[in-house]
Amino acid sequence: MSDERNYDFKGLSGDAELEALLESVRRDIGEAAPEPKSPPRPAVAPRPAAPVRETAPAREAAPAAGPARSGRYPETQPAQRGAPQAQPIRQARPNAARTPSAPERGGGQRQEPRPAARRRAEGEERELPPQRERIRVVHPEDEEPEKPRRGRFGLALGIYAAVLILLLAAGCTLLWFYLDAYEVTRPEDAMESFAELADEKYWSDALEGAFTVGETPFEDRGELMNELCLDLLRENPLEYREDEGWSESNMVYIVSAGGEDVCRVTLGEVAEGGDAGFGFTYLAVTRVELLASFTAPAAHEITVTVPADASLYVNGVAVTEEYIDSALTPESGESVGELEAGRVDELFRVYRIGGLYAPAELYAADAEGKPLELNGEVTDEAAAYALGEGALDYRLLVPEGSTISVNGVELDESYNTGDTLTPAFLEGFGDYGTLPELELWLVEGLHLEPEIEVRDAEGEELDEPAAADGELIYFGSGDQAAQDAHGAEASAFMEAYAAYLSGEAASEENYTALQALVLDGSELETALKALHDDYAENGLSVERVRARSGSFVPIGSTCCVCTVDVEYSAGEDAEDVETAYTIVLVMYGGVWLAAAVVS
Repeated sequence: MSDERNYDFKGLSGDAELEALLESVRRDIGEAAPEPKSPPRPAVAPRPAAPVRETAPAREAAPAAGPARSGRYPETQPAQRGAPQAQPIRQARPNAARTPSAPERGGGQRQEPRPAARRRAEGEERELPPQRERIRVVHPEDEEPEKPRRGRFGLALGIYAAVLILLLAAGCTLLWFYLDAYEVTRPEDAMESFAELADEKYWSDALEGAFTVGETPFEDRGELMNELCLDLLRENPLEYREDEGWSESNMVYIVSAGGEDVCRVTLGEVAEGGDAGFGFTYLAVTRVELLASFTAPAAHEITVTVPADASLYVNGVAVTEEYIDSALTPESGESVGELEAGRVDELFRVYRIGGLYAPAELYAADAEGKPLELNGEVTDEAAAYALGEGALDYRLLVPEGSTISVNGVELDESYNTGDTLTPAFLEGFGDYGTLPELELWLVEGLHLEPEIEVRDAEGEELDEPAAADGELIYFGSGDQAAQDAHGAEASAFMEAYAAYLSGEAASEENYTALQALVLDGSELETALKALHDDYAENGLSVERVRARSGSFVPIGSTCCVCTVDVEYSAGEDAEDVETAYTIVLVMYGGVWLAAAVVS
């Protein structure tokens, strides 16, 4: 209690009141209470300390001349001179509910002062002069924050800002309505609405009565309207542009799809209920006019070149011969080889098909039904099909040093195989003499029977060849002496042979007479027996039999080869048929007999 002996306790009455005041100060500053010397009092539940304004001495007290008034109070240190006003100190609130420990209780609990005594002590405390104010203890949670003072300028600024915000909001709202009215009344907005609302049903109904095309076997009106018009509108977005002479009083637009003009659209103001505000008026479509170029497309024609034996189909319909135009030159392209380039008129036919509106679907097949390939670029006006592979191959046996021309084109050495051969039908006659050896030339892949011309080394044109086993055999210049010696025998045999084939001399007597002119055991005798066993006349009549001049080629002294031409008549309305027969004559028993015949 020595720290309290310098305090001035004037004005305090009674030990109890002084003790209560000191106890309150100790609790506020967190100092443990001294052990009381008085006997323990009854325990009273501690109450939380209420925040009170307490003052501490501001002026240094004069040192006491003598000991303290009571020996129970400790001496106090002289107070430091400081500011005349009290300074607030924030301090954690002591736990009012905490029960003092045993050393603090000093063997007993302190009894709270009576309420009346506390009020009297507080009253006396408030009467202390400012310089005697004690230190005020304020807990942070009990301290009220100081409210900033607002001046009149801040209030006016806030009101001005609020009014300005309201004016801006009203202006923005008004501007939004103005822009909306402007947008919905623009001609572009009406055209966009038309493009969105014009669906497939709308166009189909509009085109039903306006679409105009001619009738052809290859196209249907409904399919044309769907392909030329509706497909174009389905697959392409609608676009519009101002028509010539457009003005605000004459708002006319051209609507197109896929680059093709479709219709002309006219806009006008809505008469009733068309006011959109702000002086704007709603617009609406007043007229839609389909363009003739869209509803009545122009017809076109197409020329198609196909092989002469091919069949042509347009949109699945077969094209008849009435569409063939012989005045047109076929576009053969690269499908024709050099040996047949001069015969394209014979190889191809040209069809001219008019009255078409849509691109045509073409299909061509050869004589066997196999599809043909298109040759070159195909347009809406022209198309050409390539020839298939040619099926005609020729083996030409010619004398050495000969020159060959096919369809007017002279063959180069690439066609010469370099081989020398004896004709196949002469291979069994080597015992009669020296058989001729001829050069082999190959011509393959032709489509038409060729026109062949062969000249020997001296430039002389050789006679028509003998045809045997797919070979064309040119023997060279004949022997006139052999022709003079054996021409009669050759003609006599051929007259009997042709009469038997035609049926004019098909009796057993005629057959027996024919056998007398044939070499026994030869291939010709075997062939005649097979023909007689299954005989069928050819329906022709023999008109003329003639041994070809210059065709007699001797093979030794007892064998020769010659060619005999026979002309048959097929009737009054049919053309005559000419056939060349190559005969091998041999001498047997002093008589010249036929040993082989090829044609």
